[in-house]
Amino acid sequence: MQASQVPDAPLPLQQGEEVALQGGASSSDSVVIHPFLHSPLPMLPEPLDFGIELDAFIAPSRKKAGRRGLRLLTQARQDLGAELASSANLGSSMRVDVVQARYLGLLLALIGQQDAEKGGGLDPGSPFRSAARYVWRGGPRPHWASSDAILEVVATLMARSTALMRAAAAACVDAASGVRTPAAMQAYKYLLAAAGQLETAKDRLLPHLPPEDPSVAAEAAAVSALSQHCLAEAQYLTTLRAIAKGTSPTLIASLAAEAASLYAASSEALAQAGAVAPKLGRYAEYRAGTLRALSLTFMALVQWRSPGGAGGARATAAEALRVWAAAKAAATAYDAAEPRTLNLDHRRSDEVVQGILEDTARRVSKNGVDGSPGTPSAAPAMPGGQRLVAAAPYSLPPPDVTFASDVAGWTAGSAGVGAKQDGIAASTAPAGTSTCTAGAPTVEPPPPLIHTSPRPDASPSCGRWLLFCIAAPLFVLVSLVGMLVWLLLLPFKLLCLPCGCAAQLAASVVEGLVKLPLRGMLWASGKPYASGQGPKGAVVYGR
Repeated sequence: MQASQVPDAPLPLQQGEEVALQGGASSSDSVVIHPFLHSPLPMLPEPLDFGIELDAFIAPSRKKAGRRGLRLLTQARQDLGAELASSANLGSSMRVDVVQARYLGLLLALIGQQDAEKGGGLDPGSPFRSAARYVWRGGPRPHWASSDAILEVVATLMARSTALMRAAAAACVDAASGVRTPAAMQAYKYLLAAAGQLETAKDRLLPHLPPEDPSVAAEAAAVSALSQHCLAEAQYLTTLRAIAKGTSPTLIASLAAEAASLYAASSEALAQAGAVAPKLGRYAEYRAGTLRALSLTFMALVQWRSPGGAGGARATAAEALRVWAAAKAAATAYDAAEPRTLNLDHRRSDEVVQGILEDTARRVSKNGVDGSPGTPSAAPAMPGGQRLVAAAPYSLPPPDVTFASDVAGWTAGSAGVGAKQDGIAASTAPAGTSTCTAGAPTVEPPPPLIHTSPRPDASPSCGRWLLFCIAAPLFVLVSLVGMLVWLLLLPFKLLCLPCGCAAQLAASVVEGLVKLPLRGMLWASGKPYASGQGPKGAVVYGR
């Protein structure tokens, strides 16, 4: 199952999380913090007619078939845009996943993914990879445009990830009683699914582009930032759940410290990406400060409960309050960033966090649990982080085999395709967008987009063998009947010339019946058999 295909069942915890949350001494400071997540703007594709963009690359004799296929691709992109714009619950909508997989399968087939004998990599000679101009609006960028189909695949994954982030934020709005609800747990899974699609874009797609291109570097930074942001949001929910369960303060401090570091890394990557989601960057700064303050305040509890640690606990609690003051200033900047929002969205969460910090500061201002006032000390460094989240696995859909076969014939006999491709790519790409060509040199070959066998339909299939075994008695019976009929028709074929043509036709049909068991075995094994009807040397696979 692909990562974006989210079932409606409550989310099980990541492996090891339940053990970690139940381990250690109980905090007894069980507090419910209402989760608040940033909801980005939807990322939607601008209209694109592949028939107009790519018509010049199709051979004149293949125009009719090519235009029909390009209409299919255009419709698939329109369907994806409609689903991203109109679905009420994008997180759990299976139709969105189906439409996305269909569009990506057609697009990967268009740009040369059909060359499975080269490990499933891209065909550098594909004239369709840099022929169209793709534009998206909303999402991490207010305006996104590229002339490389690989970046269009990246944009599609980013759009789906943005939809999952929006679904997670909406689910947390419904989690009125905190994170220990099915809605908040679903939000957790949406975030890991979004991170999985972004990690696939970073590991499988971006290595196929020249890293020296500034737009490719900015795109890689944006994808990395969004991936880390999704993991940070999931780690944030895990931290809130640990607080609600009253888990060990040491564990809570470690979880909060790791979430803060993930938010900080996301903020830095967003800054490297340029004018990408400035509001998201402000949110990451605000949330990093909040988690850092929580980590320090729970570390103060740990110090206060240790012998002679009351002095250090007071310094740590004071540092937590200073960090929280900076986080509130970042929250104000977040609300003021476009599009402007009200602090009502996160005020309830902030009030609970501030109450935790102030209560802890009052508690540690007294003598320690051993009755000693402790010795004053400087505020310690942040505790080491503990990560309990990981991106959900996601695999790109396989290229549409039928469409890939059609695409391979569109340029047959067409002259000057490469020159036309270079000219259009150079003339249509605006400033600041990627003009990567499929043949750009790289230091080392990138990993294949998908893992394919040299010939997927030629490998044995258990299902095929099962069907053959069930039908084998019928095949044998038909073969015996065919042999008997062939023997009966043999005298007419040899002795009766007026009936010879009809007898020859009947004998050909009967010959096919006689060979039925053999062809059935070849079909089940996927091995080829020589066809006497095709061109010389042609090999036809049992299908």
